[in-house]
Amino acid sequence: KTFRLKKDAKAWAARMERDIDAARAHGCPARREMTLADLIREYVNQWNGRDRSTISCLEWWKYNYGGTSLVDFDRKVVRDALSRLATEEGRVSRGNGRTKSLKRKRKPATINRYKAALSSVFEYGREKHDLPMNPCRQVKALTENNTRVRFLSEEEKDRLMAACRQSEWP
Repeated sequence: KTFRLKKDAKAWAARMERDIDAARAHGCPARREMTLADLIREYVNQWNGRDRSTISCLEWWKYNYGGTSLVDFDRKVVRDALSRLATEEGRVSRGNGRTKSLKRKRKPATINRYKAALSSVFEYGREKHDLPMNPCRQVKALTENNTRVRFLSEEEKDRLMAACRQSEWP
């Protein structure tokens, strides 16, 4: 939210803090002391998607930010978490519950997938628990440019040349 005058911004911030404190005091169902881990657990139990990487993304969120109250989870937390995610080395599952380090940073598309997985959880929370907003919507996605240069192996080159010789195209 933006304001023309600093005093208007301070008044709005104070009003928001009072609203959050009141919601906590009255046990508002949308904002009671539910943590991110609670919401993720509930979301995963009803989730019937096909992309299994969503679950591993949510596991990262739960492990690193699961104890955070939903009232305290805002766009700054999301932005800081995504920055942290971008600086960590990527990991890949080995299938038996163990992971292996990739020795390289995560690409923008991967970071966007982590953000999208969390956004789905908050959309679920808005629908089921009347959460006031989805903090992920307030964080801009990274530009994706995951191009990679690949060269043919000798075997692939030979197969391509053989196919070209058999082709009738000029």
